[in-house]
Amino acid sequence: MKTTTTRRRAAAVVAGLSMIGALAACSDDDDSGVTTTVTKTVTEGAEAADDGASDEASAPTEDSDATNGADGDGSIASVVFDGDVVTDRFTTVQCRADNDSDDNDNEFEIDLRGENRGDKVEIDLDLTNDPFVEGLSIDLDDVEWESEDHHEREATVDVDGDTYTVSGEVEIDDDHADAGQTATLEVEVSCA
Repeated sequence: MKTTTTRRRAAAVVAGLSMIGALAACSDDDDSGVTTTVTKTVTEGAEAADDGASDEASAPTEDSDATNGADGDGSIASVVFDGDVVTDRFTTVQCRADNDSDDNDNEFEIDLRGENRGDKVEIDLDLTNDPFVEGLSIDLDDVEWESEDHHEREATVDVDGDTYTVSGEVEIDDDHADAGQTATLEVEVSCA
């Protein structure tokens, strides 16, 4: 009886390993759903150090459509919030295309992060023939501001090569005591 149990266990282990091997052999190696994000830290007035590495991997090709944008790093030209220039509060830019094949959209995301914990700007764009804002938000001084649908319809997007200029209205999150207060947010970044 003990030999039968041992053989059954061995057979179950072999069958399980065979299943895993078969599934791995049939897997799809297509990377179309993978998003690669490159982060670059920039300091106002400072040039990026040349480490001798080639930037050709992240640079768009001559044949690429400017409205498609390129995944990778970028630089901040300006961030103006409610009339105040707050560009120096943000040091990191991430630009990436939404590669979800399930919703078949042309979303392009731009995220700015600050050195102070919680300071961030998030911009979601649809880069179809006539680019528009799908989402706009800023977290600054522990207050969350975000766009509502009607703000997004009125927001403007200008795409000039790798430079994106977005302007729109945001309002304080519903969970805050000053909920509903609005402010303008204007951001210009280069995603190259």
